[in-house]
Amino acid sequence: MCYSSLRTTVSDTPTQKNGEYATPSRAPKCSIASTKYIIKKTNTRSPLKLKIIFILIPRPQKATAPGLRCEFLKYITMPIKVIVVEDEYDVLHELVDGLQEDPLIEVCAYAQEVEDAFEKILSTRPNALFLDIQLEGGTAFDLLAELDQAGAPAIPVIINTGFEYFEYAQRALNDYGDRIVHILQKPFFSHWEEKRKECLGKIQSFHSGRTEVSPLGSFNKFIARSKNTTFLIDFEDIQYLEVAGSGNTYLQAKGREAILIHRTLEKILPDLPDYIFRISRYHAVHLDAIKCLLHEDKKVQLEGVPQEFKVGEEYFRQLLRLLG
Repeated sequence: MCYSSLRTTVSDTPTQKNGEYATPSRAPKCSIASTKYIIKKTNTRSPLKLKIIFILIPRPQKATAPGLRCEFLKYITMPIKVIVVEDEYDVLHELVDGLQEDPLIEVCAYAQEVEDAFEKILSTRPNALFLDIQLEGGTAFDLLAELDQAGAPAIPVIINTGFEYFEYAQRALNDYGDRIVHILQKPFFSHWEEKRKECLGKIQSFHSGRTEVSPLGSFNKFIARSKNTTFLIDFEDIQYLEVAGSGNTYLQAKGREAILIHRTLEKILPDLPDYIFRISRYHAVHLDAIKCLLHEDKKVQLEGVPQEFKVGEEYFRQLLRLLG
């Protein structure tokens, strides 16, 4: 939905109709001081979130009456169109209702079967897909393969699944990792608002061209892609990360060789738990892996790691406060 720009001239006092202020398209004449108030009152009665920009333009010099012309533009953020594909009827409708609580999300269709979902995706051209693994008439893999064969544009996919289908989620990431942006773990509705906001952010990031990390975060797994291999690493097993230069980072986990990740440390850290703590420009370590803190040298030693790690001055003070 898109509104064109609206124009009005303002002068004296506001008017009311049936106890409500007039809509912006029929804004009453009023003073500049009253104009913002009327628009504010109007917006609070609207079910949509509006962003209003005021541009005050003086009258041309040939005008005889003093005053200002208020010219404003109204923009409504276009909601993201999504399709929900889920074989369980109750779960399907709970998820649809939960998503539509956010005015920035529009569920334009839903389906339980592979073929029905396929037709609706092609006809409605959604911005994102919420997709269960097991469906009537096939699986998520069947649906995605059909879409690829039909030449449908790649859209971000959020997988809806539970722990019993975790291996399928890993397969989905290996086969369609370029479009699967998040894994939404069942049951959905514990901390639902946070989960919905995270899903929305992942979809927006996909469309804006930003790369997101670790769609398996809800399973306490970190995903590291290096060349043709995808590694799934328990957060608890991460020992440290080290800047490798040229936008790359080494990740060292227990029982593994160091993994080279083609992302900067700054971009990786927001997707890791808080106990993976940055100690310098070049390193982040697992706090529980710290064996000792050398105050004089401002270094840390980690369990099972021979090298010592220099701690930056500000990070050292933060680390002292964390360790008490």
